[in-house]
Parts: sequence; C-alpha cells; structure tokens
Amino acid sequence: VERLEKSRSAHGVPGIGAVVLRGDQITIAVTGRRRVGRDAPLINTDEFHLGSDTKSMTASVVARLVDRGVLRWDETLAEALPDIATKMDPAFRTVTLDMLMRHVAGLPTGGAFTPEFTAGFDDEHWAIGKQRAWMAERFLTRPPKETPGTRFAYSSYGYLILGHVLEHATGKTWEDLMREEVFAPLAMANCGFGPTATSAHPDGVWGHDVKNGAYVPTEEDNPPLIGPAGTVHCSLVDWAKFAAAHAGSGPAGPLTPGSLARLHEPRAFEGVQPG
Repeated sequence: VERLEKSRSAHGVPGIGAVVLRGDQITIAVTGRRRVGRDAPLINTDEFHLGSDTKSMTASVVARLVDRGVLRWDETLAEALPDIATKMDPAFRTVTLDMLMRHVAGLPTGGAFTPEFTAGFDDEHWAIGKQRAWMAERFLTRPPKETPGTRFAYSSYGYLILGHVLEHATGKTWEDLMREEVFAPLAMANCGFGPTATSAHPDGVWGHDVKNGAYVPTEEDNPPLIGPAGTVHCSLVDWAKFAAAHAGSGPAGPLTPGSLARLHEPRAFEGVQPG
C-alpha cells in the first residue's frame, strides 16, 4: 500500500489499485478515494472499469463456442452472418473471426461513431442486440479502410461485430453470454457492465476527466452498444481470477488448454504490416 500511495501521490490521481498474482495466491492493495471531493476511501472489494480489457473476455467467449463446435476460428463473416452475406462488401465476406480478434480485418481504428455510420440509428428505443446488428451491417456493407489481412489496426469495431456474431450464433445477448461463459465458471461474483458509479448510484468508484488541470468526476462510459469492446467492470479480486486463468496460475475455468494456447499464440499474418 505504501508503494501505491507514493505513486498515487506523485501523479495526483484520486485513487489507485493493484493486484499481484503469485501462483494461486492473489494479493490486492488499494489507496486513495472513490471520488475527488469526497472522503469515501477505496476498499478492496470496489469494482473498477476495465475498458478495453473487456476484449479479452469477449475473445474468451468466442473460444468457448469454438470448443463446443458452435463457431470456428476460421469461420468467415459470410458464414457467421448469412442473413447479410450478400450485402457485405466482397472484401469482408472472407474475413474470419480470427482476423477480427487480431485487428487485421481492415476496419477503421478507434471506437467513436460518426454521423456517417449512425444515420437512421435509434439508440433510445432499440434493444442493444438490434443496435449491434445495425452497426455491424453498416460497417460490413461498406468497403474496408484497408485490405483485410494486410495491416494491423486496433479497432473496437471489430469486437462490436464479434459481439453481434456471438448473439447471432446463440440467440443470447452478449451480456448474458459473458455471465454464463466467463463470470459464472470463474466465480466472478462482483462484475457488471457500464459505469461503476452514477448520480443515481453514487457509492461506487467514479471515473474522472481532467479539466483545467484538475480531476473532475464523470459518470460517462462507453455506450452499451460497444460493450464487447469495453464496458465490463469488476472487483480486483474477480479481475485477478480472470487474469490467473489466462496466466495459468489459477483454475482455467471455462478455457481449455487448446483455447488458451490459441488465444495467447503470438501469430502474425503473412504480409501484415504494423498499424
């Protein structure tokens, strides 16, 4: 805790937490406050926003379905989404789930949505699954930004599309799949989606923006639509359980040795250039 506090104080952040894995032992330390301007301290059971670490969980769900024969690593988008296959740009029809997971599908970088893609989009009245289906079709029916398979480009949109593929393959929401395929098998009891604190529920850990050189609390988060790329929050002990499963220092839970090896293998696609 002393080392964490020294770092927190040096950088002036409201609060900080850390997890150390040693074999099957988990050590957690936190220091600071849940929100600037309030006295409530961080505690070990508080839940933290994981952001894009969510992608590793979505990839784990894909692996689970591959193990059961529901999906394949080399399954193409035309095969996974037959309802829109004829509408897809031809370059996207042969993009595989593996390519989406490795950010070489030719999709734009980033995760913000522009009017070009959201024209006609109703995020207030559509179910989240319908929103993901809409956005997946909008991306896949337009030409790719880069020729698929030729350049690494980190893209949250690829994981939005993976989320839609998972929903299409199972008839379940991505959120329910996360609960069933990741949280429950690893006994991750304190996890959820979206902001960890809002004005209606102010007692959690707040996110903060920097304005005029000072930290300001915010309840903003990634929109639910892009959940498969970045909306999970977890307690540090639950996040450590997931990390331990992938590191091989804890129960593998839902992941087979073959799945772990496939997810962790540092493979490069022939001819792929760095982004």
